[in-house]
Amino acid sequence: MLADLREDFCDDVLSQFYDRWRLRRGAVLRWARTWYLQRGIDELPAVLRELPPLQSQS
Repeated sequence: MLADLREDFCDDVLSQFYDRWRLRRGAVLRWARTWYLQRGIDELPAVLRELPPLQSQS
């Protein structure tokens, strides 16, 4: 499962960057939580369960 997560993260996120980029920890963790939930995996690692909900920018 971790290999699939790594490959999908590279395809979805890292492939969109060019020479210089920066990711915040929260962005990576939120992406990972979404990845798990989209696959119907309810048993999340503790660090993903503890994320606060996203707040609207409006």
